[in-house]
Amino acid sequence: MSAAIDVQQIVVRGNGRTREHVIAQELAPALRAHSYDEVGDALLAGTERLRALGIFRTVDVLLDTAGAGGAPRKRGMVPANVVVTVTERNVLSATTGTYVQSGEGSAEASILARNALGLAEVAELNVTRGHERSNAFRLSLSKPRLFGSECSIALGARKHLLSR
Repeated sequence: MSAAIDVQQIVVRGNGRTREHVIAQELAPALRAHSYDEVGDALLAGTERLRALGIFRTVDVLLDTAGAGGAPRKRGMVPANVVVTVTERNVLSATTGTYVQSGEGSAEASILARNALGLAEVAELNVTRGHERSNAFRLSLSKPRLFGSECSIALGARKHLLSR
């Protein structure tokens, strides 16, 4: 059995757009853990969830027992803070391309807005223009961890036009 530890707070650094609670909720299970092993497992899982959001370039997590400062909530436990430092990805990205399908050449452009509101949301607009008969438009929105829950939501709208 590993030593007892009291994680007192999660300190977030490097977030310019991303709201602090979005980051802290992924690491919150470490606040309820009581051993180094449990805290380590909670931080490893939380770090993977943060990376899976796709809004950070880097995620670094440190368990700081030297800078915790406060007394542990229970006797015999080591006080600690979790310090997470993130580097955010760019909000906007764009891609373009061309392809041939069923004898028709098409051009495609996509614009992706990632984490613009700081809530780990993603919005994408995709436009495809065929040189002869078809045009397509697609808009999609997604939000992970809806209202802090395990649920995610994804919405999409598509319009495909064929001319004769």
